[in-house]
Amino acid sequence: SGPDASGSAVSGPDASGSAVSGSAAAGSASGDLALAQQQAPAWPAVVAAIHSAIGRLCEQYPGRLRALGVSVPGTVSRDLRLDATNVGWHDVDLTALWPPTADPKPVFVAGNDASLAAAAESARGAASGARVALHLLIAGGLGGAVVDQGRLLNGASGFSGEFGHMPFGDPAIPCPCGAHGCWGTAVDGTALARHLGHRPPRDPVTYARRIIASAVAASPAAVASGAPGDFPAAPIAADAPVFVTGPADVPTADARAGTPASVDAGSGAPVSGDARSGTPASVDVGAGARVVVGAAAELGAVRLVAAALGRGIAGLVNALDADLVTLGGVGADLLSAAEDEIQASYRAGLMAIRRGSPPPILPAALGADGPIAGAAEEAWSSLIPHLA
Repeated sequence: SGPDASGSAVSGPDASGSAVSGSAAAGSASGDLALAQQQAPAWPAVVAAIHSAIGRLCEQYPGRLRALGVSVPGTVSRDLRLDATNVGWHDVDLTALWPPTADPKPVFVAGNDASLAAAAESARGAASGARVALHLLIAGGLGGAVVDQGRLLNGASGFSGEFGHMPFGDPAIPCPCGAHGCWGTAVDGTALARHLGHRPPRDPVTYARRIIASAVAASPAAVASGAPGDFPAAPIAADAPVFVTGPADVPTADARAGTPASVDAGSGAPVSGDARSGTPASVDVGAGARVVVGAAAELGAVRLVAAALGRGIAGLVNALDADLVTLGGVGADLLSAAEDEIQASYRAGLMAIRRGSPPPILPAALGADGPIAGAAEEAWSSLIPHLA
């Protein structure tokens, strides 16, 4: 049901990467919602899409659009300037998203998608009731936020929570932010692609979920059997670098750690090279064996990324004294697919005093709606003083 005739309307756009999604939410005080979804390829088109969606709501509920909350995948300054290096948005004026047809002019708030998702998880999601909650969102990189007793910690400039740019990754890997070794480069879709010898994906979220789903479908027992056709992984070229792990009959330095090995994919026998060198091997792909190697490679890549995620979480828990951790986006997918690897690295990285009762790591309850829910929540909170 839509808003009642006397209700106010709140819009909460989520402009994520190359698209703006799930974002115009009109609601009455009773919480009824009407959603309008748009997609757009670049910032000018994002602005046009949001204006169009909100314009339709203004026509449907004339004079009642009272607040606009926007979720974006980047840092947002207190004067509402956006910088999102992963998608090429620099010094963007977010006030351009104010709908020109809105009358009266709405209350306007904007924030980072991970920060807003953290606020929503704390208010009505998996972190509800936690004293200090840490939320991490993996999409095109990694973001996050800390909520302390219901209060989102934004920092002096509004840039806090950029945990993906902590130097927890490989120092040799450059990040679009200008630094090297950022944690986000070790845990997102680009990290999976790098381990698999693939080019950086244009859509790291979709790519990551495809690789994770394929790895889940390829159970270790099935990989060890070598039965072709059991795995949905795509064939690989004979000269493609691969990352092998997991199956008992494939020589790896450490199957749990996902150490690379050089193998003959037709026989499983070792070929030239050192399995502990960390150098992906070129393989001779025999009939049917290419699928087995592909599945094993995906399992290894997922395990490596999951382990990197667990180690970083341990560092943040040690530093922030959080009593609960929630994972959103691809983070939730990794938790579902490779919880053992995440937990093992997490516990190994915790200080001894924390290992007896480590803060739990949970999937975000609000899922993909977290940033939108957070934007709408912030918009309502900012609107309430104006309703008195």
